[in-house]
Amino acid sequence: MDCPYTSLGCTYRGSRDKMKEHEKSAAAFHLSLVLTILRQIQSGRPAAAVTENGFGAYNGDVIKLPSSLHNGESVYEEIAADCGHHYGAMMTSDLTSRICALENRIQVTENIITVMNREIDSYSAKLTAAQEQIDQEHRKVRACEAKMADLCCTIAQKEIEVNELHDHLTNLQQTTYDGALLWKISDFMKKCQDASAGRTISLYSPAFYTARYGYKVCLRIYLNGDGAGKGTHISLFFAIMRGEYDVLLSWPFRHKVTFMLLDQSNREHVIDAFRPDHASVSFHRPVSDMNVASGCPLFCPLSKLQAVRNNYVKDDTIFIRCIIDTNS
Repeated sequence: MDCPYTSLGCTYRGSRDKMKEHEKSAAAFHLSLVLTILRQIQSGRPAAAVTENGFGAYNGDVIKLPSSLHNGESVYEEIAADCGHHYGAMMTSDLTSRICALENRIQVTENIITVMNREIDSYSAKLTAAQEQIDQEHRKVRACEAKMADLCCTIAQKEIEVNELHDHLTNLQQTTYDGALLWKISDFMKKCQDASAGRTISLYSPAFYTARYGYKVCLRIYLNGDGAGKGTHISLFFAIMRGEYDVLLSWPFRHKVTFMLLDQSNREHVIDAFRPDHASVSFHRPVSDMNVASGCPLFCPLSKLQAVRNNYVKDDTIFIRCIIDTNS
């Protein structure tokens, strides 16, 4: 089926259904063709000559015109007005509905964006609050770590003090106030090896006193010898320590000192004794924690100590006794 406006520039051919679809889609184009004809009629120039069979000529082409167009200019104007109002109303209605739909969509989108912005602001505020809380917790953790470090230092210091107090208590438990000391030396073989290797060349005994408020003294032993007895003898020395009551005592120290290495079978003790040399600084009032030790560098031969028949060493232990004669 041909389009009735083929001669005016519309070139569509097809079935009836497709023709309807074409007329619907090309309505604006058809209207513009009719409006062109109407404008030429209004200007006094006939746009087409109408024939008896209902065809008209336009620019040398023949077109099929509605029968109502045979009556002249007024009919064209009526058709133009009807077509204009009809298609204009359809186009305006369609555009208005589309604009309203778009405006509704835009409004919905704006509402969604507004809600999302509010949620974003809410989450941002929550995130900021959470970050501040995390920073605060971090500060607390750092403060706790610093406090723990201080506590660790304090604990270490207290452990040192406890160990010192323990040693002091042990010494107090072993301290005597009658001028006599019984000194037990355990792990004897190991200590002899340390002395021979030079790792621990001497050992100090616990301090003891000649009386409750008397001289404070101690012993110093070299298990591998010292001086003339180095490598051959046990050397045993006596040392005066600075005490709490030195200001009340008489100086130099004058009392006889006796050393004994006990035979644990009570058969033959090793005994040596000496009297203080009043001219030696070893027996004057101490000006430091301890005077220079003085005593017996050749106290006991190592060969005698290691003899099988003697029992100076038993259970890897020896006993040294010191007696200060405060009556001399």
